[in-house]
Amino acid sequence: MLRQYVVSMYAISLIFIFIVVAINRLMVPIFENIGTTTSDASAFGSLTMNPCTSCMFVKSLECLPCSIYAFICSMLRANETGVSCYYLGLFFSMSFIQAIFSGLVAGQIGEGSAKAGIKHSLILLFITCGTFFILVRLGLMGSI
Repeated sequence: MLRQYVVSMYAISLIFIFIVVAINRLMVPIFENIGTTTSDASAFGSLTMNPCTSCMFVKSLECLPCSIYAFICSMLRANETGVSCYYLGLFFSMSFIQAIFSGLVAGQIGEGSAKAGIKHSLILLFITCGTFFILVRLGLMGSI
């Protein structure tokens, strides 16, 4: 009887990924274009710049997210320069976390156990990683 809620958790994860793709396709080119014009760049400040440029060769706790995002870009074989890598890493991390917790909720609702939730989390993680890898290969993400 609760299977529909398990299916809805999978649908929510896929919808989340598609929203991330839409945000990436709409916003990252705007940030890239604003960053190339000097008058607009000064008006928008650090919004248009890659927040990880100050962490390029620094190993500190503040730069840990930037290191993770750079690793994600290299793992997905995406363009590792510019603001697109930062947002690809950020969106992948958010989707990764969302897949874990959606799977745990789906297992708890559908089968009433945490073990089933781990199973659903692994399935959603596989779907998320595969989807991101395919989207990067198609040029829909990370190669602006």
